[in-house]
Order: sequence, then C-alpha cells, then structure tokens
Amino acid sequence: IRVQHHPVYKRKGDDLYMDVPIDLFTALLGGKQEIYTLSGKVNITIPEGTQNGKQLRLRGKGMPVYGRRSQGDLYVKLEVKLPDKLNAEQKELIRQVKNSFRKQYA
Repeated sequence: IRVQHHPVYKRKGDDLYMDVPIDLFTALLGGKQEIYTLSGKVNITIPEGTQNGKQLRLRGKGMPVYGRRSQGDLYVKLEVKLPDKLNAEQKELIRQVKNSFRKQYA
C-alpha cells in the first residue's frame, strides 16, 4: 500500500503535522486562528508573544488508531508572516515602536 502525500498534513505514525501562517499582530498580541482538522474546523488560541516556529499540540486531532477508539495528535507549527510592503505612515509607526523598545530596554 502506498500513501500519497497530503498538501496540508504530514503524517508520522498516528500524529499529524501542519504549518499555519499567522500575521505579526496575532503573534505579538495573541488571538484566535481557525484551522481545519480531520474532524472539522477548530479555533486555536495563539498565545501573546508567540515566536515564529512555535508548535501547538491538539490532542486527539490526528489519525484514528486502527482497532482502537483513540486518535493521534495534531501538531500545529505557527509561521509568522511579515508584511511585504509598508507605506510611509506604517514605517514611521514601526520606527516609533522600535525606539520605544530601545528606550525601555537600554
């Protein structure tokens, strides 16, 4: 039997792995993100101050275990996506935040 690759999930045993892009502001301030699992849509909570590459574990949202009533886990890797282009006003706001951090941690 050959198992084809899935465009979203990677399988390791009974566990599934997926990458989920989040925006910079959700990573910094926290929030909710809707994702699709094998059993349907789920809202996951993104903690405040989430770093790029952080992995969240959703128990029982992986592959069904043959001959049992249990399922593997789903591991969600968060990928922080930065804006591609900023206008002059946005750049100035980011500079102000940057300077405020420098003063705070100097």
